[in-house]
Amino acid sequence: MRRRVAGSKFAHTNVSTVPVRGVGVETICAPSRKSSGVATIADTAPQTCRRGHNTGRAPGNRALPSSCRSGRARAPGQPDQCRSRTTGPRVTALLPRSVGAADLLNRWATRSWCPSWYTHRVTTHVALLRGINVGGKNPIMMPALKDAFEADGFGNVRTYIQSGNVLFEGPGKGGTALANRIETMLETTFGLPLVVVVRSRPQMRAIVDRAPEGFGSDASMYRYNVIFLKEPLTAREAINSVSTKDGVDEAHVGPGVLYFSHLIGRASQSHLSRIVSLPVYKDMTIRNWNTTTKLLDLLEAEPGACVR
Repeated sequence: MRRRVAGSKFAHTNVSTVPVRGVGVETICAPSRKSSGVATIADTAPQTCRRGHNTGRAPGNRALPSSCRSGRARAPGQPDQCRSRTTGPRVTALLPRSVGAADLLNRWATRSWCPSWYTHRVTTHVALLRGINVGGKNPIMMPALKDAFEADGFGNVRTYIQSGNVLFEGPGKGGTALANRIETMLETTFGLPLVVVVRSRPQMRAIVDRAPEGFGSDASMYRYNVIFLKEPLTAREAINSVSTKDGVDEAHVGPGVLYFSHLIGRASQSHLSRIVSLPVYKDMTIRNWNTTTKLLDLLEAEPGACVR
């Protein structure tokens, strides 16, 4: 069906209605292969189903399904009858000129594309485990850690170095509930009561973007660390507990983190090592700046997929 969209820059496009699994009927705008400058619309009355609903489809167009005003979709071969149940909302997407309906359906089915208007997404997270494989304590092999996450229902699980960084796909924005779920799973699987801090891809992006000016820029002079905080501990509360050595250390508040740097030449005088003795340390885990930025790179290389 061709439709002229008055006053629209998309007036040269074709509008086709195709079924998409899980969302009923989807209207897709794609450039016409036989464009003559302006598309037209059939000047005939639309068909109606037996219940009197307006289908919005012109007579003779039996190749494509349509839907009546009740929201029910009508399949080919059933021109006069609505389906007995609703199949979901109607959605509209403007596709690039190079993307056709068949390509869209294939990409949707393989979860390789998610339209910007679709809000139900699997989010990519990183779980930061504290205190594993350090000085021979709490040893966990990375393949076993990956298997544990997959057995608990998480998707696209990957690990990065031995310090306990697990990237995975899971529902929602994460937070304390997701961290607690992972802690319970790890204790059940490995018998270790570990502290886990979870951050989503957008949260990791904010942590890197909002670092203090110059943080991480002079690795020959300074060591840069990011102290990740587990809710409900806030950065404002944590900064009041963390001490610094004048002329050696600097600490700054960030989004759910503290940025901590110290002079390499005076590392023995730094107060960084004192953090592990603080009561608030039970809700902290520390990663250096290189690891933090690398984790963000890995997260952004695998954007969250659609949930249907």
